Amino acid sequence: MSWPRPSGGVCAKKYTFGTGPRDHFVIDVRNDQLGLERPDTDRRLMIHEGALVFFTPGVPSVKLAFAREGARVTRFTIADPQVVLTAMRA
Repeated sequence: MSWPRPSGGVCAKKYTFGTGPRDHFVIDVRNDQLGLERPDTDRRLMIHEGALVFFTPGVPSVKLAFAREGARVTRFTIADPQVVLTAMRA
């Protein structure tokens, strides 16, 4: 296991960034690998860099950083290196 998985898999949820039917990401765990997917796209694996910051293989400059409020992960931000998008936990 290469990423921190607190009890309940706190990162694995749906995160929204708009009101459209495709304006969300689903973060899930399959075969002990964290992944990222949007509707009608291929799932991408996420590699843990530390402190709940991840990148996808082949694009190490794009970072996905999860933020906590207390014990709960509430959002994540995609940066390249400037903030491109912030998605809130649904």
